[in-house]
Amino acid sequence: AKKIEIEAQRGMTMEDLTKGLLNYKYTGLTFQKGHNGALDFKFTKLDHNHPDKPFTFALLLNPDTDLYELSNCNPSLNQKDIDEVINVMNADKNYGFNGLVVSMRKLFKETL
Repeated sequence: AKKIEIEAQRGMTMEDLTKGLLNYKYTGLTFQKGHNGALDFKFTKLDHNHPDKPFTFALLLNPDTDLYELSNCNPSLNQKDIDEVINVMNADKNYGFNGLVVSMRKLFKETL
């Protein structure tokens, strides 16, 4: 019930998220349900020398704060950069998952 309430407040559902992220598959983006309700993201095709190399992170909606959290970034990213991405996502509903995916892909690309 809490999940439905949070989805209604955010103006999106898990189905909306799934549909939007399927559009990113051509970029090597896949996702799956992770632990404790998290959504695990995996990019490939970022490193031209190693196109199958995974770049991963997890997104979780904290039920206590109703805010999204990022974790398990691999390879590791600068915490300040991660905080900036998630703070924008939590503050601006228009930023949404599209903005998150684009920003995280860019951060991972910068590690190469």
